[in-house]
Amino acid sequence: MTVQTKIVAGILKNRPLKGVGSGVRPMTAYMRKRMFDKISDFIIGKNVLDLFSGSGAIGFEALSRGCSRVVFVENDSKRAVYISEISKKWKIEDRIKVFKSDVLSFSCGERFNPIFVDPPYAFEKIGELALKIIQFSETGAKVIWHTNRDLYLPDSFVLDDFVETGGKKLFFFEIQNAEK
Repeated sequence: MTVQTKIVAGILKNRPLKGVGSGVRPMTAYMRKRMFDKISDFIIGKNVLDLFSGSGAIGFEALSRGCSRVVFVENDSKRAVYISEISKKWKIEDRIKVFKSDVLSFSCGERFNPIFVDPPYAFEKIGELALKIIQFSETGAKVIWHTNRDLYLPDSFVLDDFVETGGKKLFFFEIQNAEK
């Protein structure tokens, strides 16, 4: 199954992306627009982490809107290769790094701000994932989490904002006390 979407704004605007494989569900362009309308100024010049990258739509949208670099983490080999191929096609491969890895096993020794989190809706290890995210965060880092459920996270995650559209939810958190 292939699901198509486009980059919403910025230097890569209207470039098409495909979500490849079963279970893929790229965040809708409408939801990405709402998300980036809230954080566009913040991401300029930032190093971004895109967890559960899928089609790469969120990370590529961040690049399109001025972030410096994106690290994509995707467990599916075909999707990871697709992200690398698209970055070469668009001549932005020097601004990305793709890791073919399970998010809970991923390690890179860097800290990021912001961090985008878009796990499969059936993903159950939310608490474990939250603790992993803190490892990649600096104090004050923004974490934007896309899901279809309510989230109950450790106290380090301070809710800044929330958007819900059609049963899909975007939580905007700020990380406190990350350097433990």
